[in-house]
Amino acid sequence: MTIRETIAEGVKEAVQKTYATALDTVELQATKKEFEGDLTVVVFPMLRYVKDHPERIGKIIGDHLVGR
Repeated sequence: MTIRETIAEGVKEAVQKTYATALDTVELQATKKEFEGDLTVVVFPMLRYVKDHPERIGKIIGDHLVGR
């Protein structure tokens, strides 16, 4: 399993656990140079399925991934 697949699976788990919503896909992109990291989870496409603030969704996903 690649790191992209591992992250996408963790994101799907976090959203399912918190919002009882299954995501079909998770969008990842290269992190902008002015930020730390290699990959960024794009939260905005999830707003169609998850009715919450983007910052809160990102925090929940991040906490879940760190706790894995």
